[in-house]
Amino acid sequence: AITWSIYSVLVKQLPELLGPEANLTVLMLAGSVMLLPIYIAETIWFRGVVFDMHTVWSFAYVALFASVLAMLCFNKGVSIIGPNRAGPFQHLIPVSTVFLAVAFLSEVFEIYHLSGFGLVVCGLFLASAGRS
Repeated sequence: AITWSIYSVLVKQLPELLGPEANLTVLMLAGSVMLLPIYIAETIWFRGVVFDMHTVWSFAYVALFASVLAMLCFNKGVSIIGPNRAGPFQHLIPVSTVFLAVAFLSEVFEIYHLSGFGLVVCGLFLASAGRS
């Protein structure tokens, strides 16, 4: 949460010279370099990733939609409305995940999903509401 807050504040101050795609590329390359030693250690001490078509399609989905597209949209939102107003909307991730799980994975929508959805919406309203 702390690093995400720092990122949300600093993303608005990224250099305009490179553009959002180049900035995102640099951030993702840096993250990949930082994760490489952990991946190597996991491969040595536990087991490596099995590369089959399921894994390749999963990586492609995560790389394109859950990473690149999601971050470009978030960065654009931060540049438009600012980090203080954009940050709380990350709490919609579990809400949208529930709806996607119900739609595509045949999950059953339960009352606790509804109560969680209500709490998230109330929290977003309170975080977004102007001060009197």
